[in-house]
Amino acid sequence: MNIYELVKQEFRYRTNRYGRRDPTKRRLADISSRFFVHHQRITSDEFKELWRAYLRSDYWQARRTLVFQRARGLCEHCGAAPAEECHHLSYGHRFCEPLEDLLGVCRECHLFFSKRGPDPAFNRDGVSLETLNEKLDTVLQAIGLDKQHK
Repeated sequence: MNIYELVKQEFRYRTNRYGRRDPTKRRLADISSRFFVHHQRITSDEFKELWRAYLRSDYWQARRTLVFQRARGLCEHCGAAPAEECHHLSYGHRFCEPLEDLLGVCRECHLFFSKRGPDPAFNRDGVSLETLNEKLDTVLQAIGLDKQHK
């Protein structure tokens, strides 16, 4: 089943709480039809709407669950915090991501991958990057490979 069929199944035939077809879900089905089947351009707002709906879909929730099972409850980047979010390594396979393109990560690591925060793998234990560099310099000097030999 291709992604258009998944989206169509997810949105077109859903009804609202009164048993009537939901116009919002019908709109999403129309947007997905233009985007996936007819390869027409859609606006960025339409794409965001489609993307948010996809992230609420049963298909995405199943992919997300598989990623968290693979992570065994721990962040796949730092390994210290519980995995709470799913991060896309690339967006080249949007709407049909292979599991290899997804990481189960903690909130701090997700912010780091999104370039909105420091790398928690380096400073989770209170160790700063400068301290790590100093320790590395000490080790390099001890084995005779200090900065002067570079």
